Amino acid sequence: FAHQIDQDKGVADGRPWRARRSDRQRWAAVMDAGLQRLRAQPSALISAYGASDAAEYFAVVSELFFERPRALADEAPEVYRELSLLYRLHPLAW
Repeated sequence: FAHQIDQDKGVADGRPWRARRSDRQRWAAVMDAGLQRLRAQPSALISAYGASDAAEYFAVVSELFFERPRALADEAPEVYRELSLLYRLHPLAW
């Protein structure tokens, strides 16, 4: 489903629509940094497949957000926060 959300502009690019420019800029900075970190240093949590491109990174961390939120929040708190803002959910509280 993350790819469907990502394709809101017609192409999956790892940048789902955000209403405010500042939100789009913050998203890009956080997710790009997360992707680069994964490429530089493989993670036991975040699948190496997520390093293939921004769209796959978004899909992989989205899956972790719902399935293993504590692990994602511990390893990549800024990524967890961006996903929480996007999905308007806080799975850590479930």
